[in-house]
Amino acid sequence: MSERTGEQLAKQEEMRRKSMNEIEQRISDGRIPWSTLTKRKGYEEVWTPSSIVPHTAHGAIAKEMASLSREIRIVLIGDTLTEEALPTYTHFLTSIEGMPDPHDSSLQQWIRAWSAEEERHGTLLDRILFMSEAVDMGAYERSKHMLIDDGMQIGTENDPYSSFYYTAFQERATQVSHANVAKIATDCNAPLIAKACRTIAGDEGMHAIMYSNFVKTALEIDPNGMIETIRDMMKNRVVMPAHLMREVRSDTHEVTQAGPAFSAFSDTAQQVGVYTTKDYDRISGKLLTEWDLAHTDDHDVWQVSERSDLSEDGREALAMCVRIQNIIHKKATNFVAPELPDHEFSWVLN
Repeated sequence: MSERTGEQLAKQEEMRRKSMNEIEQRISDGRIPWSTLTKRKGYEEVWTPSSIVPHTAHGAIAKEMASLSREIRIVLIGDTLTEEALPTYTHFLTSIEGMPDPHDSSLQQWIRAWSAEEERHGTLLDRILFMSEAVDMGAYERSKHMLIDDGMQIGTENDPYSSFYYTAFQERATQVSHANVAKIATDCNAPLIAKACRTIAGDEGMHAIMYSNFVKTALEIDPNGMIETIRDMMKNRVVMPAHLMREVRSDTHEVTQAGPAFSAFSDTAQQVGVYTTKDYDRISGKLLTEWDLAHTDDHDVWQVSERSDLSEDGREALAMCVRIQNIIHKKATNFVAPELPDHEFSWVLN
């Protein structure tokens, strides 16, 4: 694609401002419903980490963690690490171009409400790790420190369209991961861990709805620009937020580079069926369907959904989205779980 002219860039910025203003207005007047459990239940009744895992649960948690395989423990620790890098994610959202400055703007209020709910996830899972007596908390805490310090590089820059596509996708990905750990924990007779992960998955699903509605709004205001962004995000693939995770090796005290730990964590999650290429395919396809951009035919092949609001460039971008989705789906259909990685995580005690 050729570089945009100054006039085209100015038009792009203008349309993004219009979309952000419309999102702000729709949150304010309720056309985008506030999608958090706290909003539904109030501070008095919404869950807290202590309501899921009380301080008296040390023995029960240690017993439950012992019932989980080493691989599931690795995934649970990696999921916790992802949740506890919350300061990075809050900064990411507040830095989006076009984000209203006023403290009481609807979008700023949403980010604070989202952050407050997300904070509970890391607190709850960290408590489980601490109580389990199966985790080297010092090694884990060093990984957390480095992950927050390193930030994340997810390819969205400060663009609102890229950022909202990313969050709509990522919230669903974390929902799937936590829900699958909950199922496995239930099968392993670990009810407290299962309840914790299931509760977190519920939050993530509600948050995903909010970000999906932001994308829907942008598609109404600027369908060509939003679809071109979706094409670019699909082409580059969604990178998980903890992809820069590192470790301090307990034997050598070496600080590892970003890459090996996340790759081993990701392969482990795929091998045990917590989050796989098939899940990526389902989420990507669900979003296209949810936004009335594409559908599958009788042969399970993705097709463009008819729209009358697109320019020629917009139609080409949407056709590319569908081609990419068919490639993703083919890879998922042929998915074979990787071998368990030969990686000794510093976090896991024998």
